[in-house]
Amino acid sequence: MTSAHDSISPARSSELGLQGRTAMIVGASRGLGRAIALGFARAGASVIAVARSALSAQDLAQADGAIRAEIADASVATAPAALLGRHR
Repeated sequence: MTSAHDSISPARSSELGLQGRTAMIVGASRGLGRAIALGFARAGASVIAVARSALSAQDLAQADGAIRAEIADASVATAPAALLGRHR
């Protein structure tokens, strides 16, 4: 099965302009969020993967060394600001 992580070729990754940038992906533990986190990491971004499940977030961080896991519920009003504050 091909995922979004597999579809970004090394030649195209530089075209995305993510090299040396940081991206925070909310809902990163599965589905589209996971594919985006892996794709951004492959394109050279440092990724902060936010998930509600510790196990899922840690699994994602182990999949790619450019991904740091954060456990949070983004539906809580104060969570996004707290996450950004920790990673500035």
